Amino acid sequence: MSGQIFSTEELVGRWEDQRDCKNILGRYINAVMLNRDLAAFDCFWSKEREDISLGLNDGFYRGQAAVKAFYDRLFERDRLVGQLLQEQLPDELAEKSEQDLYGTGEMRFLPSSSCVIEVAEDAQTAKGIWTLLGSSDRVMPEGPASYWTWGYYCVDFIREGVDWKIWHMMYLWDINHLSGQNWAKPERPLPVLEGFEALADCKFPEMTEQVCMREPYHAMRRFTRTPRVPEPYRTFSETFSYGEKEGACYV
Repeated sequence: MSGQIFSTEELVGRWEDQRDCKNILGRYINAVMLNRDLAAFDCFWSKEREDISLGLNDGFYRGQAAVKAFYDRLFERDRLVGQLLQEQLPDELAEKSEQDLYGTGEMRFLPSSSCVIEVAEDAQTAKGIWTLLGSSDRVMPEGPASYWTWGYYCVDFIREGVDWKIWHMMYLWDINHLSGQNWAKPERPLPVLEGFEALADCKFPEMTEQVCMREPYHAMRRFTRTPRVPEPYRTFSETFSYGEKEGACYV
């Protein structure tokens, strides 16, 4: 970093930028917890940049079309879950509309902490990392199930006019494991439950780039550092990107 000295007005602006980025991720997480992933994409992701990316443990979705397709499939899957539950629980859900059914049967709890945010000196981009220690109740082909979900959100933000938007995001997990089983060992498979078989065919789109970003925890995993924590920087060309694998771990 250049050691630039900011005026009081500039420091207030930078604090506001940091607060806005923190709030965007908080609102995004709250939308995800309410199964409003598609709305979160529409509200919080950049629509001006074609080079947006979503990184998961096993690769990237890159570009507007690919990232949107991922969120579309989440929406379709949640809608299918509601339909299947209505068929299985007619006494409780028969009178529910498709809108009322949406999100039924699934709950994701994703409290975030250990936040580190750095705003670039040129105030055009920012970077943030959050740790997650949560749980989720999902409906799978095997029926309802609960999972431990421990991991990270890593985000590059970009300024668009007066607003901040998500540019690159990584959602990486160390643990995404069925509750009630030893998460240091492979999951013991459960049988597919009659009435929920259709979920097995609701697969996510093929990734733009398949690459091992982060190996989920297992007893023989080598020591793995956290994803890279943002450091002060002047402009985005002088720092790493959460849109590339190098952002997934310390180098």
